[in-house]
Amino acid sequence: HASCDNGGMNAQNSPLFDPLHNDTFLRACMRQSTSHTPLWLMRQAGRYLPEYCATRAKAGSFMGLATNVDFATEVTLQPLERYPLDAAILFSDILTVPDAMGLGLSFALGEGPRFAKSVRDEAAVSELQVPDMAKLQYVFDAVSSIRKALTVDGKGRVPLIGFSGSPWTLACYMVEGAGSDDYRLVKTMLYRRPDLMHRILAINADAVAQYLEGTEGRLMRSLKSLLGSPLLLETTEVNHRQVSFQDIIATFLTTLRERAAQTLGSAPRRVVMGRPVHFVDDDPARDALAQASLLQAAQAVGFDEVA
Repeated sequence: HASCDNGGMNAQNSPLFDPLHNDTFLRACMRQSTSHTPLWLMRQAGRYLPEYCATRAKAGSFMGLATNVDFATEVTLQPLERYPLDAAILFSDILTVPDAMGLGLSFALGEGPRFAKSVRDEAAVSELQVPDMAKLQYVFDAVSSIRKALTVDGKGRVPLIGFSGSPWTLACYMVEGAGSDDYRLVKTMLYRRPDLMHRILAINADAVAQYLEGTEGRLMRSLKSLLGSPLLLETTEVNHRQVSFQDIIATFLTTLRERAAQTLGSAPRRVVMGRPVHFVDDDPARDALAQASLLQAAQAVGFDEVA
C-alpha cells in the first residue's frame, strides 16, 4: 500500500480527516510521535475469525460479502470488536475495478480470484474502458456505512483504511485471467505488444484515480510491479521510443501524484510506499533491488522523502 502526506499537517487539525478518538495510525503515517511503536499485522480478509467465516457463509461468497453494504460493514468491524486496533480496513478487493469493466470477477472456495473474460489481444483491449463509477457504488456506500458505524460521540473511533490496486497489478490479473506463478502471458504482451500494455495501464490509471476520488475516505494506494526482477530495467518501444519498465512505473506514479496534488492543493513531497513485507521472499539481494528500484522511481517523479 502507499499513502501520501503533504508535510507539516497534524492528524487532528487537517481538513482531510474527521476528528478521531484514536489517531495513532495517522500520526504514525505522518511520522509524528505516538504513545507506542506501530506494528502492522498482515491478514487475509478475516478468515482467522470464526465470526467472519459465519458471515461469509451467510453471504454465500466473497463477492456476496463485498457487494452487500451491511455484510461489508460487519466484517470490517469484527477485528475491532476483538482487539484494540488503531485502524479499521475496508472489506473489499482490488479487483472490483476491473470487475466493473465487465470482466466478471469470481472467487471459488479455496482458490484465488478469477475473471470470466481476460484481456489478451487487440480486440479485447479495444473494448476496455474506464468503468462507470456507479457500478462501484457498493464500495462507496460501504465506506459511508463503516464511517457511520465507527462514529462515537461525534468522533471516529479509529481511521478507516481503504486501498486500490496499482495499474500494473490490475493489468497482471486482467491479462492472466487469474493469479499466476510466472506471469508468462503479461510478460509476453510487454515484449510483443507494448502498445497494448500501455493502453491497459493508461485505462487502469484513470480508473484507479476516478475510483479513489469517488470515495469519502482518502484511500491508500497499492503498488506492485516487476520490482526485484531483471525485466524491470529492460526497455521496450512505446510511441517509437525506447523506455524501461521502471520508466513506465514512474509515468503512472506521476499520474497519481498529479491527481493527489489536485486534491491537496500542492504536490505531495513525502510518500510511504510498499508493504511491510518482503517484495521477493527468500532472496535478500533481489528484495534489496526491489526496494531500491521503488525508491528510484518515486524520487524520479518528485518525491523528496520516501519511506
